[in-house]
Amino acid sequence: MSRNILITGKTGYIGNALEKFFIAQGDRVERLSVRRQTWQEKDFSKFDVVIHLAALVHNNTPHARLTDYFKVNYELTKNLANLVKKAGVNKFIFLSTMSVYGEEGSLTSTVKINRYTKCNPTTYYGLTKYKAETMLEDLANNQFQVNIIRPPMVYGKNSPGNFSRLLKMSKINFIYPKISNQRSVIYIDDLVYHINQLIKYDGTTLTHPQNKDYMDTNQTLMLMRKFNDKKPYLLEISYFKFLNKFLNKFLNKIGIIRKVYGNLVYDKDIDSKYNFEDKRSNFEDTIFKTIK
Repeated sequence: MSRNILITGKTGYIGNALEKFFIAQGDRVERLSVRRQTWQEKDFSKFDVVIHLAALVHNNTPHARLTDYFKVNYELTKNLANLVKKAGVNKFIFLSTMSVYGEEGSLTSTVKINRYTKCNPTTYYGLTKYKAETMLEDLANNQFQVNIIRPPMVYGKNSPGNFSRLLKMSKINFIYPKISNQRSVIYIDDLVYHINQLIKYDGTTLTHPQNKDYMDTNQTLMLMRKFNDKKPYLLEISYFKFLNKFLNKFLNKIGIIRKVYGNLVYDKDIDSKYNFEDKRSNFEDTIFKTIK
């Protein structure tokens, strides 16, 4: 049976992937721009589910103020959710972020987030997303199910953000520091599949979708070069292993290094209580699809 699905945001990467998937499933999909106030005149009663993706993201708006973030990520979400609930829509899916935890990762230790880890956002983006989450949880009931998603970095073919920067790095650089790390990430097709599972799920949820395996940054860079027919080289940072500890402490103070090489993961069992069907992709296959 086909579903009527509304996705906020006209041109977003995740929205485009969702639209393509749902149309292939035989669903009816509509995209909604929320840039102008006219969106509030929309008749939401015809939709089975609303997927709210539109947001003010820190990567795209480096000079935005806290008030700007609150206006888009909190107030707009609140107004939308109230209108959708009033219209009798049963399912509201909200794309939040791993940034609600306020963690960037660390080179000197493993930062692992589990179901008991408390949120402590340190950016305007993370703070306003977290405020929106708590507001939506208060609105939720049996007739208005809210599904909040906190994805880590999303990647795939033509993906924006940090993964595209890694891809550019792999094309330019051929020597990398010999650092092993672990990061939670999610392939775009697996995120789409997860959202489709949430639509079918009866109830309110808070989920943290991720790949089956953690990403090692250097292994990823080497795979990127491999699939681009380029050879990679790993550089030992120091001839003396005991010096690596001190060098890592220094590198750990550099934000961009923490984002690329820091350890930051979700616990593998963080969402085990939901018992979702596991059809996650093989990591090497996802890199191949991303490159080719």
